[in-house]
Amino acid sequence: MKDKVKKTLFMLYSLILGIFLGIFIVEILEYFDALERWESLLAMLVILVLSYFIQIIIHEAGHLVFGLWTGYQFLSFRIGKWVLIKQDTGYTIKRYHIPGTAGQCLLIPPEDDQIFKLYHAGGVLMNLIVALICGLLLYLFKIENMYVTATLLLNILIAIATALMNGIPMNANGICNDGYNLWISMKDDQKRKALYLQLDINAWLYQNKAITDYPVEKLEPYLHTPAEDTFYAPLIDFMAIYHMAKHQFDKAYELLENLYHHPQSVTVVKNEIICDYTFVKMILGASQEEIDTLLKPVKKYIKMMEPYTLSKIRLQYLYLCLYDHDENKKVNLFKRKKKYIKNIPQTSELTMELELIDYIHMHYDV
Repeated sequence: MKDKVKKTLFMLYSLILGIFLGIFIVEILEYFDALERWESLLAMLVILVLSYFIQIIIHEAGHLVFGLWTGYQFLSFRIGKWVLIKQDTGYTIKRYHIPGTAGQCLLIPPEDDQIFKLYHAGGVLMNLIVALICGLLLYLFKIENMYVTATLLLNILIAIATALMNGIPMNANGICNDGYNLWISMKDDQKRKALYLQLDINAWLYQNKAITDYPVEKLEPYLHTPAEDTFYAPLIDFMAIYHMAKHQFDKAYELLENLYHHPQSVTVVKNEIICDYTFVKMILGASQEEIDTLLKPVKKYIKMMEPYTLSKIRLQYLYLCLYDHDENKKVNLFKRKKKYIKNIPQTSELTMELELIDYIHMHYDV
């Protein structure tokens, strides 16, 4: 019931914002006596879309600036499907996508997990700072150009809307915004540390360190936390991946069995758990009928995420080896693997996945 109310409020907020922006654009066109010129309307729509993307960049830049200011180190900066990554050899740009997100700034956290406030609040603060600057420009200078005026006004509105959407604490079906992460980190020490560990794991994966070398004892306190909790489930799933990398599939199964039977509110987390659980079940000898049942709800997800993570190639390869035995499908799968390798930003994960694919080849591709 609570989730339905949140969904309804979010839809209502989006509807009101859309109506308000539409009325606002019409008012600008009327003010400049350009309402009947279709090219003016088209230009306004272009400005609106560009302003939206500008505010996404500004928001993520806020996390970057305030994070670096408080001791975090740069790891990656993503807008849409393009991500700038810092690696051992320097900076590189790759294509990478996370469903449900328009951008993301990942930083290496400082050793002190108490330093988090400005990092979480940075995006909202930067949106508000830009809105203030645009407002001052409009107030201090008499701008006669319709398009410049519209750009500044729309950026003010979208900046404020973005700040409200990210700043007011919201947990919509397990997807937490910046305000919620900040609020829960100040309120709950265990969840603050869980968020810190998620950043720590991301940093490890991007820095070309072996997954099997990760100090997994950091995560052991979370083995007995609620498995359906958004803050804890990714940590337990990573522990399972750690055991998979060490070929300790029985241990991975125990963790994933528990996660699978607890309803996950975040679709991406739920789908990743199903994929990992299905892989381990195949390794441990499940029937094709059982595996087909597990895979049915995630087939579209696997296809969508295949270009961005080799775990989906690895999953399909094992299925082909154990049940399908179609050599042509294997050939096509490995062609796609070769194409996708250059897109994988997490070098540690890439190394692990290639090793697991070799393991499947040695033990199951007969």
